[in-house]
Amino acid sequence: MKLAAPVLLAFLAAPVIQLSAETSAEALLKLQSAVEKETESVATDIHDNKDRRHFGQRSERLLSNIETFATSARESARLDAALNEVNANFTSKEVHKAAENLRTIAKQERNAKEKAELSELTAAVKHAMDSVTTARTVQDMDEPLQSLTRFVNRPIHNSISNELQEAFAKMRRVSVFLRRWQEYLGAKNSGNFALARQLLQGMSGDESSDLLPRSKILAEIAKVPEGKSTDKSKPSGEEIVLKAKSLDDLPEVVRQLREAQNWPGDASSPENWRRWAETLNALARIDLAYHEFKAGLPPRIETVQGQYPTEGAAATVASLQAQLLLAILPRYLDLIPEQGAKPDETVDAFLDRLNADARTRGDAKLLNRVKNAQRQLGGNFYRGDRAADDSAWEAYTTAQNQETAGQFMLAVVSYQKALKTEVGAIPVKLVADKLAALQSAHPQEYEAGVKEFLRTTSR
Repeated sequence: MKLAAPVLLAFLAAPVIQLSAETSAEALLKLQSAVEKETESVATDIHDNKDRRHFGQRSERLLSNIETFATSARESARLDAALNEVNANFTSKEVHKAAENLRTIAKQERNAKEKAELSELTAAVKHAMDSVTTARTVQDMDEPLQSLTRFVNRPIHNSISNELQEAFAKMRRVSVFLRRWQEYLGAKNSGNFALARQLLQGMSGDESSDLLPRSKILAEIAKVPEGKSTDKSKPSGEEIVLKAKSLDDLPEVVRQLREAQNWPGDASSPENWRRWAETLNALARIDLAYHEFKAGLPPRIETVQGQYPTEGAAATVASLQAQLLLAILPRYLDLIPEQGAKPDETVDAFLDRLNADARTRGDAKLLNRVKNAQRQLGGNFYRGDRAADDSAWEAYTTAQNQETAGQFMLAVVSYQKALKTEVGAIPVKLVADKLAALQSAHPQEYEAGVKEFLRTTSR
């Protein structure tokens, strides 16, 4: 009796430090062979076909479990349990030896992978912390923070060693510390000395001493002048932001805001400083999206959200985002010039008008693009919010495709479904005209389609 060969372990494709001349793939094949050999031997002594089949299925299940559990490092305990079950259900020395050999090699490979991961993580954390003593601007902290990003979102499971778990915990603390240090550099370089001292004092009082000695933080506090910058010759952040009347103003506004040395007094707290940082980030993202649009790149809907420090900043961001959307939506939606936004038309009103027009004309492709844009923007409530509405237009689109492909009977079925799925979603006359044309040109297919629709809906 020949068992289905399980797929080789997925993790074996990754490079590992081999502690044994034999690989897990080879060990698995040996276990397969030993199990198959004993299964075939035992099967010859089982006269009942049902019992023979049951024994073979159990063998396949055990090997399948071993394959499944071995593909993930987090399943090491379950792999051991599956190998124990193999030992309990098979009696030959060959099977027992092969099972223990696989257990040993799999453990060696997991340990080698974990050791390599620990080494990589430790090096990344050290590199990130070393940057604290050399960084002079907020930009200097971007690369160290980015180097930790691939670890921050990595899932941690209980089967890894305590040492690696502790390394991941430290890495997360380092990531938080680096962000706070970046905020400190931004505050200091912008002349907001009160905020800079406040951020450092916060770091000196929490559990950061194992990351950076408290004495170094206190020494850094001593270097920061007390009070705020008194340079009144430079415009404030508020004054700079309010210069952005159009999208073409953004490059210069973003540049000035980045170089501003006198962010206003309302940035004297960490929270308000973060809000000014969010304002700068929002304007930079809008500027980048507009630059890509003008360069002819595929348009993307760029939405920015945040808490801004002043009403003027919030209004400026909202106005520029609306200008950007009204500029890129015609290309994003593949509109003809006549379908563009009207003067003083808002984004929501523009999309609602296109939505209604596409329904009236039965332009399912345009409607789908418009509804996707409305979903992304989270605009006003619209018909596309209902799943039944989507289903109706999906059936209508399918019917059009089937009609184009000459599948007239199926087109009739789909048109009927479009009418039934959501009352009022599609203009009745639009579908009625389609059905009438099919009935006139293809009467037999039309009749067959109606019968098929009635048959499927009467169940």
